[in-house]
Amino acid sequence: MADIDLSEYMGAYIDGSRENLDTMDRVLLNLEQNPNNLDAIEEIFRAAHTLKGMSATMGFEKVAHLTHEMENMLDKMRTKQMAVTPAAIDVIFETFDVLRTLVNDTITQTDSGVSLDDITGKLHAVLAGGGLATAGAPADHGGGHEAAPAEAAVPEAPAEEGAAPPADAPMPEGGGGGASPELMADLQEMALSEFEISGTVEAQQTGMIPYLLKVNLVADCLLKGPRIFMVLRTLDSSHCEIIKSLPEVKDLENEKFERTFKMIIATDHPPQEIKDGIESISEIETAHVHQLNPEAIRAGAWADAIIGGTAAGGTAAAPAAEAPPPAPEPEPAPPPAAPAAPVAPAKPVATAPVT
Repeated sequence: MADIDLSEYMGAYIDGSRENLDTMDRVLLNLEQNPNNLDAIEEIFRAAHTLKGMSATMGFEKVAHLTHEMENMLDKMRTKQMAVTPAAIDVIFETFDVLRTLVNDTITQTDSGVSLDDITGKLHAVLAGGGLATAGAPADHGGGHEAAPAEAAVPEAPAEEGAAPPADAPMPEGGGGGASPELMADLQEMALSEFEISGTVEAQQTGMIPYLLKVNLVADCLLKGPRIFMVLRTLDSSHCEIIKSLPEVKDLENEKFERTFKMIIATDHPPQEIKDGIESISEIETAHVHQLNPEAIRAGAWADAIIGGTAAGGTAAAPAAEAPPPAPEPEPAPPPAAPAAPVAPAKPVATAPVT
């Protein structure tokens, strides 16, 4: 597929990178005052993650690499796998300063000669020490703070075998009880023509499987065009044939959509591979892949048209077993025999207990 010209997105990158750097700067100062503020760590993590994705899309590898390293440390902090110590906050501040220099280099198309070896070495040292510098002290950013360590992480007890899932656990996609009304509406909205339905049938006959793909971008996605390009590239690498797209692919490439699009695709690759590949793209919120039954679509049997989803392995539940036939009624008991002569009572016989 043709390469995309990213130069037209440079303005959006400049605005987005500055916005995320401003967010990180503001929240880092709050974190310095309250190191146990998990909300602040989460906000810095999200800003770093967004900046990483934007930079990787635009080909700014230094920025993407350093934000990835910073993101690793922030992830350990937000999940309480390491303490939020003075050394950790110092090295995050220093990383932020280097990031700001690198982003300015990309905007002004200059090279300040910043080497990533020193700062990544400090990040790795603090990570290895669980929040304590183990190889040289990070540079002082001038805060002079006394940050308290975060509360120790408490490992969760393993769930008992056979225990019910949590109440807020997501339900698996597809399979079992027929398609949900939302899924049926999504498929009906595709309005497949007879020609397009025939395309799904022909794909099946060649060993491919048709799917309904639904992708949601994050609400504040800044670079929708490059995201679409990366989704299309992922589909291409998984040998996906796009039978229909809503909106059309050209409209997606020109960013003429909100944040959700749907496709009918056919491929011989596993649906989980497609889902994972698309969801690994920055600023993609979710991707759902559901196997289709073309003949049910042709017949308008929408409840049977969607066979399953990625989380359910694309298989429908087995039908319930038929109930066994009723047992025959017992025959009437014979009339009682004439009473026999009395006999001496027998000694009681011990019987084994019924288990």
